[in-house]
Amino acid sequence: MTVSTRTAESVARELAKPRGYMVTRYWVMDEAGLYFAGDDEFTYEQDDALEFSDEGEAEEVAAAYHGSTVERFQRWSQYPDVGTADHALAEALNYVRHWRRDRDDNCAPTLESLNHVEAVLRNAIASAA
Repeated sequence: MTVSTRTAESVARELAKPRGYMVTRYWVMDEAGLYFAGDDEFTYEQDDALEFSDEGEAEEVAAAYHGSTVERFQRWSQYPDVGTADHALAEALNYVRHWRRDRDDNCAPTLESLNHVEAVLRNAIASAA
């Protein structure tokens, strides 16, 4: 199986997935129940809290503030969690989804966006080889 075939199959699998994904995120909370908002600040507002996708990173931040804990939660996202190696494909997939919406409005992808996604896919194929 060639790299381009694997890439095409991966993109096809992603396109076949449902539109929503459950993703795991982490908050850092102090002992009073305030959320870490960055820049040494804590807040009552959940919407202002920093979300961490990496538990280790959240634990490092919590360790810097005595009495803080890492709280795990899940939420819906339009995109699945992807590893570093998959970011290029996820970005290309995002463009494809955007183009699908454009097509519904009788608009075509711009030349710039086509060139960009072509470069992203070329880099992904080169790094997978």
